[in-house]
Amino acid sequence: NLAIAFARNGKNTLLLDCDLRTTSQYSLHNLKRRGVTDWVEKTRKENRMPPLAEFLQSMTGVENLAVLTSGPAPDNPISQFKSAEFHSLMEKLKAAYDVIIIDSPSMGMAAEGLVLAGYADQVLWVNSALDSDYRVARDGVQHLRSAKVAHVALLFNKLIA
Repeated sequence: NLAIAFARNGKNTLLLDCDLRTTSQYSLHNLKRRGVTDWVEKTRKENRMPPLAEFLQSMTGVENLAVLTSGPAPDNPISQFKSAEFHSLMEKLKAAYDVIIIDSPSMGMAAEGLVLAGYADQVLWVNSALDSDYRVARDGVQHLRSAKVAHVALLFNKLIA
C-alpha cells in the first residue's frame, strides 16, 4: 500500500477513501465505516466544521498513518465532492498532512475521479490491463489533461492472466 510506504518513511500520511460507490478501505483494514460523508453531513447540519479526530482512524502497527474512510454512500456521490463542505475538509487535511493518498473511483467508471483529481498535486491512475480497453485509459488521461491536472501517471496492473 502506497500510504503505508509513505508513513513508514516518516511522512505524516492520510489515506482518504473517496470511492463512495465501491468503498473498500474500511473492510480491507478492519475499520469503522464512518468518514468523509459523515463529516460533510455533520458540517452541513451543525453549520460548523467538527473536529477531524472524531472521524480519523489508525491502522494497527503503522505509525504516521491516519485513515478517513468513506462513510455511508450518498445518493449522488459527485455532489459530495463538489460541495463547499468537502472543499473545506480538503483544505483542513492539506494543512495537517504531508501526504494525502485519495482512493477514488476509476476515471473510466465515474465522474468523481476527475473532480477529485482537481484536489491532487499528482494523479496515479492504476488500471487493469486485462479488464479494460486501452481507449478508456487514453480518454481518461485526455480528460485529466483538459482539467489541467499537472502530473498524471498511468500504471497498468494485471498484465498476465
